[in-house]
Amino acid sequence: SHDAIYLLIEALHDEDKWVQVAACEMLGELRARQAVPELLKLTRSPSCHVQFAALTALSKIGDPAAKPAVAPLLYSPTKEIREVAFEIYSQHCSCAELAPLLNDEHPEIRILACSALGRLGEPDCIPLLEQALSDPDKWVRYEACQALLRTGRAEAIPVLQKARLDPEKIVQTAAESAIDKLSRRRLAHD
Repeated sequence: SHDAIYLLIEALHDEDKWVQVAACEMLGELRARQAVPELLKLTRSPSCHVQFAALTALSKIGDPAAKPAVAPLLYSPTKEIREVAFEIYSQHCSCAELAPLLNDEHPEIRILACSALGRLGEPDCIPLLEQALSDPDKWVRYEACQALLRTGRAEAIPVLQKARLDPEKIVQTAAESAIDKLSRRRLAHD
C-alpha cells in the first residue's frame, strides 16, 4: 500500500491531466495524508479538472494544513472549485472563523458560510445565523433558515419566528417548515 501511494504521488506529475485526475481520485479514496503537499500544488493547476480532483482528494483526506492554501480558491471563477474549496476551508473552522464570511461581498460565500454554521450546530452559531436573516439577498436568508434547522437546537425557534415576517415567500416558507420540524423534534424528546 505504501508503494502504491508513492506511485500515485509520482503520477500527480504526469503530463496527462487525466492521469493526474485519476491519481488525485485514488489518493483521496486512500485518504493518503502523505500526498497533501503535492495535492496542494495541484490546486494551482491551469486545468480546472485537475484543480477539482485535487481539492476533492484534499476534502476526503481532511488535513487541516489544506485550509490556508485553499482560502484563495473561495473566489475561483469556477463554481464547483469554490464549493469544494469552501468544504475544505470550513472543515476546520469555528463559528468565530466563519463569522467574517457572512459579510463577504459575494452572496454565494455568505450562503456557504450559513450552511457551514448550521453543520457546526454550536450555540454560538445561532446569533450569527440570526444576523444572516437580515442579509439583502433572499437566498442567504433562505439558507440561514435551513442552517438554523440543521443546528437541531430549540433556541433557533424564536429566531426563525422573526423570519416568518420576511418579505420573500420562500424565506417565510423555509422558516415555517424549520419551526415545525424543530418543534416536532422537541416534542419527541420531551
